[in-house]
Amino acid sequence: MTIYTGVADQNGDFIVPFSSSYTGGEKITVAAEKEGALKTIELFAPSEVIGGGVIQFGGTLNDFPKNIGVITLTGLAGPINNYAFAGNSNDSNIFKMATGLNIEFGVDSINEGAFINWRNSQYLSLPSSLISIGVLAFMSWVKIQSVEIPSSVAEIKGSAFSDCSMLQEVIMMSLEPPAIGANVFEATHPNLIIKVPASSLSAYQTANQWSAYASRMVGY
Repeated sequence: MTIYTGVADQNGDFIVPFSSSYTGGEKITVAAEKEGALKTIELFAPSEVIGGGVIQFGGTLNDFPKNIGVITLTGLAGPINNYAFAGNSNDSNIFKMATGLNIEFGVDSINEGAFINWRNSQYLSLPSSLISIGVLAFMSWVKIQSVEIPSSVAEIKGSAFSDCSMLQEVIMMSLEPPAIGANVFEATHPNLIIKVPASSLSAYQTANQWSAYASRMVGY
């Protein structure tokens, strides 16, 4: 197992680098120390990712991990594997503490449950390289209000955004309705609006599975 060491900068930011020989599945233990008090948390790095990568935290180490802010994933290529960054039942789980997620260019698929249960996240930025969003991928993001789906996305699998109870706006960038599974937007905000290109409004409203949300669609 590789051991990564580093010191946070004056803003409390730090980077966990992945070596070029990274193959996935490594466990990383992050320790925060202040005035003799020590707190640790374990991160399980995503498996089956091609190449290196960096996880950046935009917040501070004050009362870590409660103030880690937005997480940025950069330098990744290919898929993010099943449940790789899932928020577990532990209330202090680092991913449940994050206030947002920025995935930079290179990732082409987000697999089953990869980012499930990020319960404090209010922001999501998906890359233009993304093709597939898996089952339960962003389930239970209970604070997010708006999501933009890049035009590159060709498939959104079942329940990908289910139980996002504050989700009021979905912006679809593709002229062609992506294939979607059942219950993609189940248990979202009752006033959810799905914005689609005006020229594609009819296509979205009549497409398989999309038709269930026809009354919520508007063109832009």
